[in-house]
Amino acid sequence: MSPVLALLLALPAAAADRTEALKIAGARVLPNDYRGAVALLEPALRDARREKNWQDARVLSKRLGDVYWLPLSDFPRAYESYLITREADRALGDRKAEAEILDSLAKLTAVFGDFAKAAALYEDAAALAGAAGDAAARERHLKSSAHFQGILNSLDEGTTLKRDAPPLPGPSATPAERRAAADGLLAAGRTKDARAIYESLDDLAGVGSCLMADKDYAGADARYAAHNARYEAMKPGPGWRPLIDYGRGEALERQGKLREAAAFYRLAWERAQKKHARWKLDSNDSYFIFGVDPAEALTRVAEPEEAFYYADLGRARVLAKTLGARRGTRLAPLPPALARRETSLQRRLDEARRRREAAFDRRDRGEVERVDREIEEGPGREIEELAVEIRRVRPDYAAARYPRPLHAADIPLEKDEVLLEYEVTESSARVFVVRGGKVAAVRAIPATRGELTRLVRAYRSFFDGVAGTEDLARFDATVGKTLGDLLLRPVLGDLPKDAKLIVVPDEVLSVLPFEALVLEAPERPLMPAGRRGPAPAGVRYAGDEYDIAYAPSAAALAFRRALKTPQRASNALFVLADPIFDPSDPRARGVAVRSEMRREVADAVFRSMGAGGKRRGAAEKAASAETAVFPRLDKTALLSDALERRIFAGKGTLAFLGADATEAAVKSEDLSRYRYLVFATHGILDGSAPYLREPALVLGQTGGGAEDGFLTMGEVAKLKLNADLVALTACQTGLGRAIRGEGNLGLVRAFQQAGADSVLVSLWSVSEDSTTELARDFFARLERGLTPRAALREARAELRRQGYEHPFYWAPFVLVGD
Repeated sequence: MSPVLALLLALPAAAADRTEALKIAGARVLPNDYRGAVALLEPALRDARREKNWQDARVLSKRLGDVYWLPLSDFPRAYESYLITREADRALGDRKAEAEILDSLAKLTAVFGDFAKAAALYEDAAALAGAAGDAAARERHLKSSAHFQGILNSLDEGTTLKRDAPPLPGPSATPAERRAAADGLLAAGRTKDARAIYESLDDLAGVGSCLMADKDYAGADARYAAHNARYEAMKPGPGWRPLIDYGRGEALERQGKLREAAAFYRLAWERAQKKHARWKLDSNDSYFIFGVDPAEALTRVAEPEEAFYYADLGRARVLAKTLGARRGTRLAPLPPALARRETSLQRRLDEARRRREAAFDRRDRGEVERVDREIEEGPGREIEELAVEIRRVRPDYAAARYPRPLHAADIPLEKDEVLLEYEVTESSARVFVVRGGKVAAVRAIPATRGELTRLVRAYRSFFDGVAGTEDLARFDATVGKTLGDLLLRPVLGDLPKDAKLIVVPDEVLSVLPFEALVLEAPERPLMPAGRRGPAPAGVRYAGDEYDIAYAPSAAALAFRRALKTPQRASNALFVLADPIFDPSDPRARGVAVRSEMRREVADAVFRSMGAGGKRRGAAEKAASAETAVFPRLDKTALLSDALERRIFAGKGTLAFLGADATEAAVKSEDLSRYRYLVFATHGILDGSAPYLREPALVLGQTGGGAEDGFLTMGEVAKLKLNADLVALTACQTGLGRAIRGEGNLGLVRAFQQAGADSVLVSLWSVSEDSTTELARDFFARLERGLTPRAALREARAELRRQGYEHPFYWAPFVLVGD
């Protein structure tokens, strides 16, 4: 019997012993037995809720949410646990505590990509904190709301946040209340009033922020420098030192002093790393500093090789945080000896951190320096040694816990491959051209984040809005030409004629098929009628000239190629197609999933994809979320039949169709036995569904059991694959919210993390006829020995020869990988 199970069975059932359960669960967390902690906390929480013991329920649910969130990265269950905490806070009438749990819920909502909801939750938290009389917390939550509203504004998804300036603090206001008022005044643009309060508080960092807002960059730099001098003397004022370093870098950059700015941005990043290392063994969370990003800033001001290093760092951190942690801590634990060393190092770091904080509070500079040296010479050095050993024996775990960005020389490119890595920032964008082991060129893209976002959405809006062939004539090639001129024209001179391009997109560019960017077009292209509807004539696309594939980041590309093994799976094909979505479907059997869950998901689909998960169109405008269901994809059964009975006949195939196309069936099958996997079904893509909270494939919606019928990104990452390729021929499986870092490639990252070399994915909803034709031809060419890249290019060309000439038909399918 396991120690955890023995402890669980030994626990008395009385409510008074829930405190003991919490204590034992905490003990289980310490040696990284997170699942053991969950096994103790969940039944204790159920008992507390049943007895309406809200005090116990609050503590247990908060601890459970914390375990689900960070160690386990199970964001949906963390969210559900924190909702219970909020329920308990409301029952207890504790507004201050409810405001704090709303802070956690808002952060998780931002992880799901729903920035609008995150901003709204922070507004609610601010209102509760204000009602509880906590002015400082109120202002903190309002600033967080403004931060996420700012992201929405930069993505052109929201409206500018309207903030009323707080009243000037009275003579009896505490320092915390005065500082909160100053922060609010600064956010509202009243810099003169804010500066007066900051100066009365001797807050040099606050004064520097006011001067930055007033564009007095030299004055701001002087105040930030004075703040650092004070910190050196162990008399720190408000503000965190890496944030002040970033402020100095920004002030110098605005003055055109790029070399000096780079030095301070670099210092901000390095200090953030060191500080974070004293808190936690890995460093996945250490790159952002209170909403500013020194790594992104360095891509603007550093020399090309270093700028590329930090550009790819931005993508590597997201990959590690969202999916790498799952593989590193859940799927494949370290060998016992290495795990013990890692746990021991974490405990030593925790103990040193506590001593350092106590010394800092006493202003004991000598002790702080002694602890810093102790960390650097002891556990800090040992961590580096441990990471080297782990990278040797378990590179997958190391990539998750100890991710390293790459220099251009480290990227494993073939001779004919050129990597184009894009970096989008608030004020500018650029593309790094990497070939031959170096950054061959850095080309400026004359567009801001907001401008690129608007252009991409304008181009995408046509494809997302096609409801029938009559809509194809609305295609405007000029927007595609504008994007082609911005994104590709600057680098065409750097590309050999036969170059194979690997595009690493950033933010909103991740939902853009570069193959469909227009290189040449008449001023007013003709739209002659064709067998499959009208198509623009005389237009030359990037896909006509170049072989294009994609990667989430250079680090992800290197990681995947390093782990690629020549051992092939024993069977050829696994395919899931034509699931049952509607309980009234004549093929349905068993019990439908819970109706309340289906309504929540249907409502999210209705808002993001149109009624019934179809493309938006005039005929659907009268539909409502109450009647929305996922429509049957009956033609995908034809694709399954062609693959199973003709292309891969006798080579080891398995097809799950209809009532067999369920989540339980997928999880029970050993998918590592198949070279190719095809999921021909709908997708929920941006994490907006209230129950799911992350992208998912929609599987069979009937049947009993514990599964809910949605294969989420987190569940995909836990699959064990040995696949050459996974094809997601679902509605919009590649589409999601644009985010910072590596961008959002939807479920693609999860499948690659699970063990797929390449993923074929659609970026918008497409005709089932053309999808079936392209997929069938693509796999036939794969089976004849072509690479996925060559097979996709030839299949696209053949589809166009069959009359599907409009880019709506052939452009959405992109290949991530080789």
